[in-house]
Amino acid sequence: MGGERSAFDRAMPVFECIGPHFHHMGPSGSGNGIKLVNQLIVTSYFAAFMEGVALADRLEIPVEKTLEILGTSYADQPSMCRRFDNILKNDFSPPNRLNSSLEEITLVCELAAELDFGAAIAEATADSYRRAEAQGFGENDLVSLRAMYETTKYGSK
Repeated sequence: MGGERSAFDRAMPVFECIGPHFHHMGPSGSGNGIKLVNQLIVTSYFAAFMEGVALADRLEIPVEKTLEILGTSYADQPSMCRRFDNILKNDFSPPNRLNSSLEEITLVCELAAELDFGAAIAEATADSYRRAEAQGFGENDLVSLRAMYETTKYGSK
């Protein structure tokens, strides 16, 4: 959270009732900044992971084997591993709607532009999410990126 340290310290008893992890990030706006940094990493990770699964599909590697290997490699990440069943079943029901993540990665791109910061990964991620939304996956979970990659020019046969 950003803002005056004294205000953060006074509010800590309330924060502790909500959850275990709170950090004072600095001046006002810093909390939003770190949230956008987190969203850049998470949305990019999901896009890369699902593109990798779609590429493995193209290589005719069974999705079960792909997930088994990725789940025990450096690509392993808890929020993705919790979705392995959804990936196997092509179950796109949310916990995380793609269009919400698109809004967040768009904010990252806007912030980067304001700062004159070249955010090539954020831009590529936003492009993938826009393509998926245009194909009707906006209300679906992020695992629906796999279907988008399989049906776009990047994945079409």
